Amino acid sequence: MIRRIVVALLACVLSVDVSGQIPQASFDLSELRRLPVLDGNRYKPFDAYARDWVTAITGELTPKRPVPGSAPAKIDPLLYYLDWMWNPNAARAESCILVDTPGARTMMGLAPDKIESQRVSYDFLTGNAEYNRLNAELRRRPGASLNKDETELRQVTDRKNRLGEIAGLNPGWENVPDEFRGGPTFVPPKAQPVVGEEYHWGTIANLPNFGYPAEKTDAVLAAWKRLGTAWKAVDAGAFTSAAKDLRIAVDTLGARGYKQELIDREVRFLAANPFSHASWLYTLSIILGIVAIAWRNRVFHVAAVLPSIVGLGYHAWGLAERTAISERAMIGNIYESLIFVSAVTVFIAVVCEAWWKSRWFLVVGALLGMVALKVALEHPTFMPPGISTLQPVLINNFWIHIHVPVIVASYAPLALAAVLANVWLVMRTFRPESCPQLREVARIQSWIVAPGVILLFAGLILGGIWADQSWGRFWGWDPKETWGLITMLVFVIVIHGRWVGWLRDFGVSIGNVLGGASLLFTYYGVNFFLSGLHSYAGAGDSAAGVSIWQKVPGWMWAYVVIQIVIVAAATIRSKAADGGVASDGLGRA
Repeated sequence: MIRRIVVALLACVLSVDVSGQIPQASFDLSELRRLPVLDGNRYKPFDAYARDWVTAITGELTPKRPVPGSAPAKIDPLLYYLDWMWNPNAARAESCILVDTPGARTMMGLAPDKIESQRVSYDFLTGNAEYNRLNAELRRRPGASLNKDETELRQVTDRKNRLGEIAGLNPGWENVPDEFRGGPTFVPPKAQPVVGEEYHWGTIANLPNFGYPAEKTDAVLAAWKRLGTAWKAVDAGAFTSAAKDLRIAVDTLGARGYKQELIDREVRFLAANPFSHASWLYTLSIILGIVAIAWRNRVFHVAAVLPSIVGLGYHAWGLAERTAISERAMIGNIYESLIFVSAVTVFIAVVCEAWWKSRWFLVVGALLGMVALKVALEHPTFMPPGISTLQPVLINNFWIHIHVPVIVASYAPLALAAVLANVWLVMRTFRPESCPQLREVARIQSWIVAPGVILLFAGLILGGIWADQSWGRFWGWDPKETWGLITMLVFVIVIHGRWVGWLRDFGVSIGNVLGGASLLFTYYGVNFFLSGLHSYAGAGDSAAGVSIWQKVPGWMWAYVVIQIVIVAAATIRSKAADGGVASDGLGRA
């Protein structure tokens, strides 16, 4: 009897579809994943194309599909895309379109803070009179006049249109047969690409208009139709056969411009997910590193170092693969810079750990690497992870490919110094300055600043050379240039003060905390709060009456408050330890 109950329970568990209740979850998608697609001006596999579109609509790298009566279930983005495409009635009724800001939800008549208001359906937006009124009004206004919530409302419209494009719901598909609606742009035109002229691929609906011989056109259309029929019939064998025939039929069209080996390489890269693996290994290294600090045991130390080394291997491989796939350096956007600087941070930490064997380098380096990767991976609407093409001014430019990696690499040792300074101040709050661990942290945070300043200085010079070649001037006091210089000067003052004896451990730590704040503003604040050549910020919020104070996100205010609390607590403790004699914070009474 017990055995029967166990078997029944196992059967129930195994029957649960963990892919969002899509019955086709077990289908072999390998042939479709490697189907080449031209998206904008980049060739990519259908796998990457589907991920980019699904992420843009849902706001999630690994989307969770609503499941009635239970928690949302994770789903393969390609599987989700296919279900939207061949199950349009379900797609239009499903709450999958992200509404990211509470203000935009309020404007649409939704409860701003409820989880169920974070995503809405295509039908909801189509039938929401207030949303449609606002959307029509916002379309008549220039983008520079929109505030954050109004901009988000326009982005909601873009997500709605993307979903409608996939499922064939938008106006313009009415006269297209259901089996040929929507889908990716995987059909090349008969005319080959010409340098200097726009070149676009079409959806399956465009194929009959491209002028191919009837036998080629019919082969692609027949394979596509069989693919959709097999999907709806949940026929795995027929689906696999049709997918293979489709890829072969598309290949016979003779499209040029892409490399199938790079397409396949990107599919393998996406399946490996190296940055996620690296982040979890860094997390394990942090935990073991803290144990090693507490017990000072060599076994724990070795156990803590190994996950960071393996994670760094994953990380470096991921960087190399992404570079090879994009055929350029990791200089395209803030996502790539964050992935790159996190790898450099962990690398420097591991090297310093091998040299000094302090354990603090390991923990702080792994912490920074883990946090940077988590931020990059968990905010895809803010930092889209898809591989993009560079702006024309950056393509084939030698100096930009040297300048950006050098200056971004400089952030790694400087960030290590800033975090180690915080560690020292927190420890100083609870321990006397003569504590051996305090002296150890003070020593290593002083030494790690110099390489960062050297790299930052070199990056500024290289940036000036690039600017002279691109714009005809070496230095123009652009906000990024200015704040890069300010950050370098702050850390130079710390180094000079330490070497000539003006600053001791407490003063160096305060200086590195200030340098870390300047570094954060250089890396993040300038890009999003100030307008300039290096900036992602525009005139929109300012023109809409939004001040810089309102644009600063909550986490930055929290960072400032935490820094003030840490410095104040360490200062009070230092004064108390001096017997009430006020200290100048430099180690002198």
